[in-house]
Amino acid sequence: MRPSPKKLAFFRKIAQRHPELVVMGPTASVVDVFRECGFKHVTVVPYPITPRDNRESTVHPFRHLLFAGAARADKGFHHVVDVLALLAERRQSLPVALQTSGDHYDRHDPETGKALQKLSAIDYPQLMLTPETLSPEAYFAMFEGAICLQPYDVAAFADRISGITLDGLSMGAPVVTLAGTWMGRVVERFEAGVVVDSPAPEALLQASLRIRDDYPRYQANARRAGLALQQEHSAGHLLEIIAGESGGSGS
Repeated sequence: MRPSPKKLAFFRKIAQRHPELVVMGPTASVVDVFRECGFKHVTVVPYPITPRDNRESTVHPFRHLLFAGAARADKGFHHVVDVLALLAERRQSLPVALQTSGDHYDRHDPETGKALQKLSAIDYPQLMLTPETLSPEAYFAMFEGAICLQPYDVAAFADRISGITLDGLSMGAPVVTLAGTWMGRVVERFEAGVVVDSPAPEALLQASLRIRDDYPRYQANARRAGLALQQEHSAGHLLEIIAGESGGSGS
């Protein structure tokens, strides 16, 4: 939400003028902001997850470390590049796949731009780069046999949901992420990866190796998490609430 005084004042004005408005948000911290601003009809609705069918829950051997989605500073892309630099320095052969596409406007923030410059100077034969936005089929295929690196910013993702986490777990891909984030709590709940306290490259690498060395167990836990989250984050919850509100208003 990142509520500023100006934004909160705007919300309070809208709540007074339109008390009938229904507000839905994916987490308690988001909807609490609206509730405190005076909205009367406020509901937590789990972030809808992309449905996956049983054919996509196949067991795969470990294939690569993966950074999926747009490359952004708040998603810790620069930390992932630091991991790659460490692997190259140590002459490791751990396969790594990085998606380096920009945001919705095909742009990169300054910190990510610096990370991309650093990346271009790293000589690592086991690196696969994907600079473009992928089709849904190619995107989900990246998670097969993957370990997802998600060193997302703790402040930005303390109670902010990651669709990539939901997609990865639905495909059975364990996650490395930071303590204090929504992703960290999900990973700890299902033991579907490793949660670290620091985004330092050594910490992220050791967590990744820990998962790789016990990949079948972590993959099974990730698949279990994906099945549970498919139910908890079903878009059906959203439809039920919308239908209920529409019925209640006579629409």
